[in-house]
Formats: sequence, C-alpha cells, structure tokens
Amino acid sequence: MNLYLDNLKIIDQNDNELLVPIRDVHTLILDNYKAVLTVQLINKLTDENVNVIACGVDHMPASLFFPIEGNAQAALMLKKQLKWSTYIKEFIQKEIVQAKIYNQLELLKYFNKDNFAISKLDEYYNDVSIGDKTNREGLSAKFILEHYMVKVSSDLLKHREMQLLITVMRS
Repeated sequence: MNLYLDNLKIIDQNDNELLVPIRDVHTLILDNYKAVLTVQLINKLTDENVNVIACGVDHMPASLFFPIEGNAQAALMLKKQLKWSTYIKEFIQKEIVQAKIYNQLELLKYFNKDNFAISKLDEYYNDVSIGDKTNREGLSAKFILEHYMVKVSSDLLKHREMQLLITVMRS
C-alpha cells in the first residue's frame, strides 16, 4: 500500500489497483502479513487522523497506531469493544453480516441482475443468525463469485460491476 494523490493505493497480487480517498478512512485494519505500508503513506494517515490496527496471527487486534496529536477516542473505544461479552460481539457480527449482504443485494438490484440471485441473497440475509454460525456471509460471497464468475467470460457482467461487487463484499 502506498500514497497516491491523497489516496490509499492498494495493489493486489494480480497488480489490480484500488484507490481509496484517505479522507474517507477512519481506521485501517491490517490483517495480512504480506501488507506493506510506505512511510509516506503512514505520515499521510497520521496527518488525516487515521488509526491503524495491526492484527496478529489469530486475526485479533495486536497493536494500534494512532496520531499523537489526533483523537485518542478510537483507542479507548477499541479497548472497550474488546471487553464486550461474547453475546454482544456475536450480535454485532450478525448486524455487520446482514449489512454486507444487504449491500450485495442492492448492487444486484442496481445492475438489474436476475431474480434468482436476488432471492437467494435475500434468503441468506434473512437467515443470518447471531454470530453467523451458519456462515451466511461466506455463502453469499461464494454464491456471488460462482454465479457471476461463470458469466464474466460471456460478457454478461462488466469488469467494473465485478470490482464493485468485490469491494462491497470486502466492506
């Protein structure tokens, strides 16, 4: 990851680029040991009061970097959230998963995709349990990729649409 014209520039292993305006970022979570940040990017993140959380091998937050003169509220909130009960964490996970699936649904509707895909995602949305124990998040992501990756070769799904779907699934 590096800085490009006040944007966070992310390049994946296939050399695909994604630009995210830094002013739109509150917290950057690093959960991949292959992630690399430039000092120029770190300084810009600091200037914009962006918090950076690095996760350990267990995918749990291990360290938090935040601007010295920035708002320390994020660090206090993170500590508070880590102390939440399992039930609260699982309930919030359910809400987040439902929001992700909802965004995927809205994108399919926006691009006028078939009713089968929309009804399948709607079913996954309604079946999310507390803690997503039935993995509706994973099933909806898998469904979208399998359902539309086949159609990419026949030009039924434009490249930009796939980028938006993948971006929504990651959010």
